[in-house]
Amino acid sequence: PDFISYLESKGLTEHEIEYCCLYAIGLKGKEIGQYIKRACHYNESSDIRAKLGLGKHDTNLSNYLRDLLAQDLAVH
Repeated sequence: PDFISYLESKGLTEHEIEYCCLYAIGLKGKEIGQYIKRACHYNESSDIRAKLGLGKHDTNLSNYLRDLLAQDLAVH
């Protein structure tokens, strides 16, 4: 889907894309950290935000990714 292609075009790694997909399906940062067994999920979110061109306080990353996915699904 375009959602994955968009993330790839922004230079996200496979791991970061998986992380974004977990956000897009509605998991919260803490839940994702538990799921992937990493406590440093905040750092990953910051790296993803930087690659997507989002500032620290621009928007909630989870909301941004869900909106992006919803747009992709609406097109297809």
